[in-house]
Order: sequence, then structure tokens, then C-alpha cells
Amino acid sequence: KFTPDSIGEFSVQLIIESDGGNSIVILTGTGIPDTTTDISDYNQALPKKYQLEQNYPNPFNPVTTIKYQLPVSSEVLLTIYNSLGQKIATLINTEQPAGYYSLNWHAGPRASGIYFYKLTTPEYSQTRKMFILK
Repeated sequence: KFTPDSIGEFSVQLIIESDGGNSIVILTGTGIPDTTTDISDYNQALPKKYQLEQNYPNPFNPVTTIKYQLPVSSEVLLTIYNSLGQKIATLINTEQPAGYYSLNWHAGPRASGIYFYKLTTPEYSQTRKMFILK
């Protein structure tokens, strides 16, 4: 469990030691204060607008990260489409509170090519393009 020291962006290294050597994982995100913090500080930590960021890396093989933000609690649908416009995956289909979100999509056996990911809420919709390169 990791608790950021303060409100705002953070980036820390998590070092995993094993007999086979060490692995370093970079954790990034936005710190949100605990419940004892004044509510005006908490509101400053929340996003001001809806946003779907460009996936990274792009092009990718086999995993990419998709980030988005919600300024208010919303029903969220995050879907992946192939270049023919056919839905191939639903990554999120649930109510989520306001905040910053990041998830990894494992493309698995998908062929190289252009794909699209779409974030839909009752108040917002955006589609972005990504490339699988094998």
C-alpha cells in the first residue's frame, strides 16, 4: 500500500528484489488528501474537466496504458474498436467517482494495425487512435 505525502502529482520507484535480480516499477499518479484535510483542498486535487489522454507507448506491443479523468462521478464506458469499427473489447462499464484513472490494455493475440479506444460518459465522448506493432 502506498500513500502519497501530499496533494498533486507524484512519481516514486518501487524496487522488487528477487533471486533473479531486481525490477524497478515506476508508480505515478495524483495524491489525494485523507479525510481529515479541509474539503477545499480536496476539490483542488480533482480534475477540472473530462479528458481522455493518448495511450502510451504508441505504437505498442503487447501492452499499452490508457489514462483518463473525470471531474464528476459518472457512468463510464471505455471500449476498443478495430479499424473496421467493430467493438473488440469493453475495458470499463461502470459508475466511477471523480478522479484520475489509468489502466493497462493487454492486446494479446491482436494483429498489428490501427485500433481506436473510446471513452463515453453521459456528458462526454472522445475517441483516440492507437497502433499495435508486432
